[in-house]
Amino acid sequence: MQIWKKNFLTIYALFLVVICGGLLLLDGYISQNELKQWVEHGKRSEKSLLYLAAGLKDGEVSRMSMNLEDAAK
Repeated sequence: MQIWKKNFLTIYALFLVVICGGLLLLDGYISQNELKQWVEHGKRSEKSLLYLAAGLKDGEVSRMSMNLEDAAK
């Protein structure tokens, strides 16, 4: 095979590896950020439900309103 064809194939393969590797790293970074956001959202939802349930269980109006304010945050 001629030298320019070998160089072209080598550079083309290297280019494909770099592009695919970059896309793989970008996808991993985006997925990790999205997972962190879902976890934070789940923690906030769980905490607000806990406050609401504690207020309903006690039955005290003042405490229930305080817990509802915390749940709204």
